[in-house]
Amino acid sequence: MDLKELLGEQYESIIAATKEKGVTLLVNDDKKPSWLPKDRYDEVLKTKGELEVKVGQQEKDLADLKKVAGSAEELQKKIDDLEQSNKDWTAKYQDMQLTSALRFEAIKQNANDPDDLLKFFDREKVKLGDDGKVAGLDEQIKALQEAKPYLFKPEDGTPPAPKQPGNPPKLPPNPNKKPSEMSFAEYQVAFEAGNIK
Repeated sequence: MDLKELLGEQYESIIAATKEKGVTLLVNDDKKPSWLPKDRYDEVLKTKGELEVKVGQQEKDLADLKKVAGSAEELQKKIDDLEQSNKDWTAKYQDMQLTSALRFEAIKQNANDPDDLLKFFDREKVKLGDDGKVAGLDEQIKALQEAKPYLFKPEDGTPPAPKQPGNPPKLPPNPNKKPSEMSFAEYQVAFEAGNIK
């Protein structure tokens, strides 16, 4: 059963509401929906399009140069330059694809902040397959879930309670102290307790 069948008549209204809010719904192979901010989705699509155009242009220029007659040395230098440029753009494109796939996997794993989680992945140990799946990532995610659970949202869906380090505990007011003898924190506590008017 897919998401459209599951939601029935509400499907169209939910999709329309998410588009108004600037959120894009992505459905992976497991049919488990994931939500991605529309601006991030648009940014990745734009970058991907730009890189594909540049790689295509480099390949076209390379083919044109091979056809052009001219000095063998100059022609070889231009070919080498274009091949190197093509390799550079291809590497950037592949890196962008890997980063996008890692970010998507981080979102699927309920990361609090996918960009924070990306910093912990060892890119040398992962490989992006032709199907878009990242091989070698499961072990890293499991290790991170055990070692750094704060990077992930709890399974029950409740957000973790925010910690406020550095805030002193509120002490009960000392009724024998005059306001002029109290620290600011003591004065605040006494005022909130109604001991100072």
